[in-house]
Amino acid sequence: MSTRRELLRKIGMSTAGLVMVSGFRVGSAQAGIHGKTSFDAPWWLFEPLAKGSYLANQWFLSDLSPIEKGAAILTLSAKDDRQARIHICGHAGSPKGIAHTKYLDLLLMDGGDGNTPSNESLGRVILSLAKHIENTESLLEQSSILSRFALHEDRLLLYKDQGLI
Repeated sequence: MSTRRELLRKIGMSTAGLVMVSGFRVGSAQAGIHGKTSFDAPWWLFEPLAKGSYLANQWFLSDLSPIEKGAAILTLSAKDDRQARIHICGHAGSPKGIAHTKYLDLLLMDGGDGNTPSNESLGRVILSLAKHIENTESLLEQSSILSRFALHEDRLLLYKDQGLI
């Protein structure tokens, strides 16, 4: 007999499999999201910002991964060589991150357990990034891209053994 955790894992993996083979590329092209494929990094979320853009408090947009394992990972770099990794995930009305939008949750992945206060200046930068996403996320409603963003809790369940750094 399967445990509840095993059952949830199986459901999550089968859902992820369905998303991967569901004709996602067609949906995103029809939404007109700058002609990008569904497997490109979603830089359009931050327009007019782009890779290398200065944000504030010495932070720059450094890198953005494609949506993999339910999240796009945004890397911020500071002039003093510090880096911050923000996992952009979905949420179902109860976001866990420093900032969030209608659909997306921005979680600072700094190795903590969520109970330690984050750097205030970095937190303000992440809040400003959420404002940029709010201006473009209406495109998510018109595409199947939203289905590629998983809840943070689901990602922890599905990928905890692979490390979510």
